[in-house]
Amino acid sequence: MTEMYVAMANYDNCKGRFETHHNGTDTNLWERILSPYERPRVVGTDLYQLLERLDVDEHKKYDSEKKAYWMLSQAIPNQILHQFDEHKTSYGLWNALNARVEGNTNLKKMKASDIRKEFENFNFIGNESLEALITRFRHLLTEVRKCGIDYSEDEKINCLADVLPNKWNSLVLILRENLPGLTLVEFVQKLEEQ
Repeated sequence: MTEMYVAMANYDNCKGRFETHHNGTDTNLWERILSPYERPRVVGTDLYQLLERLDVDEHKKYDSEKKAYWMLSQAIPNQILHQFDEHKTSYGLWNALNARVEGNTNLKKMKASDIRKEFENFNFIGNESLEALITRFRHLLTEVRKCGIDYSEDEKINCLADVLPNKWNSLVLILRENLPGLTLVEFVQKLEEQ
């Protein structure tokens, strides 16, 4: 839980770890978060059914819901938890959290557009080492993948190769001519071997 609490800025990674944690704790917990839940009511009224009157299956759903809600609310930083007070189920809380962090469709499109521009304008910075350049490039590719943008291996290699300092030109030329179909991982390995 602490991982999600600490890592709201790194929500995408945290989201996956949170799912893994819930499934590892009890698969019913994650199912509760993904499915709307409403406690059964007394027929013909707005009153909730007493817990002792719930059948075994409904009682399990109720227990899973309470555990899932508790775990999720404990993972949200106290500074923002009050902003989610209106959400009384784990499903509602999870969706509200996703909407807040991931944004709406327009925001996602704008982010994807910015990431595309960053990919297209990726450049070598001053006296940057090859290791630092590759690390920055890998980070960019992670952001590209998170936005659902798909570049071919050749496009990725071309992007990286085009920004390398002139001293790498002969090696890049040799690699491109002699090793067609090279993956980005293989390309980077060849660079790092030098």
